[in-house]
Amino acid sequence: MQSDDAMKQLTREEFPFPISHAYTYLESRVDPDDRYAALMACFEVTLKTIASIALANFMRDIQEDPKLGNAHLFQDLLDVLSRPLSLGHWHSLLRLTLRPNAAHREQLVVPELFDFYYRVTEHGNVKSQKQNVQTIQRFIQERNEEAHHRNRSQTSTFQRQVDLYEFPYDWRRPIDQNGDLLHECVERWAGGDSDRQFTLVGHSMGGVVARAYLARHTAAADKRIKRLIMHGTPHFGVAGGIVDIALGNRNMDIIAKLHQENAPRRLMYNMPSIYQLLPAPPALFPSSWPYPANWDLYDATAWRLEGVRQDYLDAGRQFHELLASADPQVEVIEIAGCHIDTVVEVQRSFGPDERPRYDIVREDEGPGAGDGTIPLWSAELPGATVYYIQQVHRYLPKNKDVIDATLDLIHGGTPDLPTGLPPREAGLLGWLFDRDLEAPPEVEAEKLRQQIETGTAGEAELSQLYFGPM
Repeated sequence: MQSDDAMKQLTREEFPFPISHAYTYLESRVDPDDRYAALMACFEVTLKTIASIALANFMRDIQEDPKLGNAHLFQDLLDVLSRPLSLGHWHSLLRLTLRPNAAHREQLVVPELFDFYYRVTEHGNVKSQKQNVQTIQRFIQERNEEAHHRNRSQTSTFQRQVDLYEFPYDWRRPIDQNGDLLHECVERWAGGDSDRQFTLVGHSMGGVVARAYLARHTAAADKRIKRLIMHGTPHFGVAGGIVDIALGNRNMDIIAKLHQENAPRRLMYNMPSIYQLLPAPPALFPSSWPYPANWDLYDATAWRLEGVRQDYLDAGRQFHELLASADPQVEVIEIAGCHIDTVVEVQRSFGPDERPRYDIVREDEGPGAGDGTIPLWSAELPGATVYYIQQVHRYLPKNKDVIDATLDLIHGGTPDLPTGLPPREAGLLGWLFDRDLEAPPEVEAEKLRQQIETGTAGEAELSQLYFGPM
């Protein structure tokens, strides 16, 4: 860890703009370790800001001339923005954003950044500022070593504090059937011990599966389940499910571009769980919110789309009725993502040609928003204790504060998360880290095809084959 005097020297004399300017604020913090961590965050944000600018310029150029598309450049920039900063990503970022601007550094938003990392010789060659680069390398290495030790400690702490049982399920099946399978697993885990109890933890649809178990096996669940903790679970469906049925989604576009015979839309229409995640019927929908569609979602003919199944819509209605009528005597807790741009409503109209037009309404902050997937009107379950955190839906289970809160709750404690909607975290940090930045579907499809063909596709890559509403 750097001493306080060394910190001042590094930030004021060696760090590029605007890092040095941040130190005035950081000096007001009492704990030197806190200042160091904050400085590292500022440093990473500075570099990611460059990548964001480059990404925006790239998208602008593509819109003006599609022939300028460079899939590899686009993906490299996204990798820099979406992962913890490593030495490899850092070098890639500099190579892609700063170095090509040697001939016109004065046009950069912050020319000082170029001067810190590079110099141009009298013959026009671009050379690295080796001493400065080595300084940054040391900081990145220290930062990543600290993060590595912290993550290992966090993982071992979780495993040490709880006996963990996992319940993988087929998301394409009816959610109520998965609830039955969960019931069977819980009884098997109990091993015949009539007094053994469990805490269920479910993310997204996993929380709905757990509620289906509580609703369909109430007596057994009241005996076996001590509490249910959910991360970003939709209790009243998702408006994004309407969009998926009407227009499809990004993962469906990727799948369709993988092979010309792929028909993800037709497949989706024959998956019961998709219909069970539509917004609840009006009679069961929270009265404090406007209904998120202006047509009868549970009438197949009202969709005016070939392939929408009335039998699955009927089953979806019955599933919402089941959840609404259940009253399990189990403590229920929700950790909800908030202040992220989320689809909250879909309005449909028809033009003179009778073709449907969909007005997709989104909210990016306040009680009308959500975690990017689940609106707060669906995450807030009456009777449940709700905690809030500004985080994207898919990252909720990986968020350190969410993990810590979950462990506190498992052991009967009170987590350090607000039970009321907190103020939105504004500024650059909020903008950068609250967004899922994604490459165009054709880029992702080509990359995924190569990974599948070479046998290098891992869990993260294959997850793109999931195209449900969450």
